[in-house]
Amino acid sequence: MNGKEPSVSRRGLLRATAGSATAVAAGGAATGVATAQEYGGWFTGDASGGATDNYDGTTVDRTGQEEVTIEVGAGSNQVAYAPTNIWIDPGTTVQFEWTGEGGAHNVVAEDDATADLDSGGAEDTSGVGYEYTFEDGGISNYYCVPHQAQGMLGAIAVGNDVPTVSVGGGGGGPTDPEEMGVPFQAHWVGIATLLGIGLTLLLTFFFLKYGETPHSGYPEER
Repeated sequence: MNGKEPSVSRRGLLRATAGSATAVAAGGAATGVATAQEYGGWFTGDASGGATDNYDGTTVDRTGQEEVTIEVGAGSNQVAYAPTNIWIDPGTTVQFEWTGEGGAHNVVAEDDATADLDSGGAEDTSGVGYEYTFEDGGISNYYCVPHQAQGMLGAIAVGNDVPTVSVGGGGGGPTDPEEMGVPFQAHWVGIATLLGIGLTLLLTFFFLKYGETPHSGYPEER
């Protein structure tokens, strides 16, 4: 071998920069979003009552089931529904089962709910005290009258034709940081993606402008 460092051919550099750009673009695409049911601030205290402690921003999927049970008087302080919010198919029957904890509870639908939920007056009992079969699609927010101010709120999404909102992960369109409460720092990923693509293009231009060495792409002399 002649001891010279191997040079990079123009073709090799183009392959490398194209691969880098593709990888960076793929990384940017991975920061897309998925969708979840939109409850209009119902659980955060923005719409009605207090904030719900056991709401984590997700919806429990109960589609494909003919009958679903929701506990009434659940949680660490016994003033919650569990699951807090569910997604079901039209025709599903939801049974509300009182735990006997946390005092007297009931189930009453919000004014603009698609289902007319109303279990009657608050009761301090145990067992299934109320059930409702959901026929129409949409979202029904509901609450416990005595404990609404303490965040005893629930919601039931029926069918696929319901309002949705973007959440982190998966594919989809861009997320509004203020709407979703995502720290702005997370969006530096997009800036880094643009910088990465720009740098690869700049490197390609520089190499093409100044050409390649006479030995580029050829085996070294022995």
